[in-house]
Order: sequence, then C-alpha cells, then structure tokens
Amino acid sequence: QIVLGVQKNGLRPAWPQGQLPELQHLYLKCVEQDPDARPKAKEVVQLLTQIEMDLRSELKAAHKQAQQVVSAQQAMVVAAAQVAQ
Repeated sequence: QIVLGVQKNGLRPAWPQGQLPELQHLYLKCVEQDPDARPKAKEVVQLLTQIEMDLRSELKAAHKQAQQVVSAQQAMVVAAAQVAQ
C-alpha cells in the first residue's frame, strides 16, 4: 500500500516541524513526483554547501553579538565596582 501511495498519490514523509526551511525546500525538490524535476547530485551538493555557508555566517554573527554583550556587561561590572570603592 505504501509503495502504491508513493507511486500513484505522491505520498511522502512529512517534514518535521522546527527544521530549517532551506532544508525543507531542498527535500521537497528531491522528492518531486517527476524524477526529471528532481535536482541532480551536483545541484544538491551546491545547495547543501550554500546552506552550510549561510548557517556558518549566521552563527558567526550571533557569536560576535554575544561577545559584545558580554564585554558590555563586564564593563558595567567594572564601573560599578569602581563606584562602590
């Protein structure tokens, strides 16, 4: 029944909630009913590489922002300690 559902009705596993939309988009391309509409392996690698680069960039920016917050908090602690003296 599952095989028929996949072949005739386009039955596909549901995409898990809370996952990267970029990966969901790639997944949907990869499970297209028409095999000719699916991306080639080279395109999949390119898309995955781009997703990885984007994630690394976002993480780097978030890390930098977190470091700035910590530095600001440390400066406030030092300033408060100086005022308390």
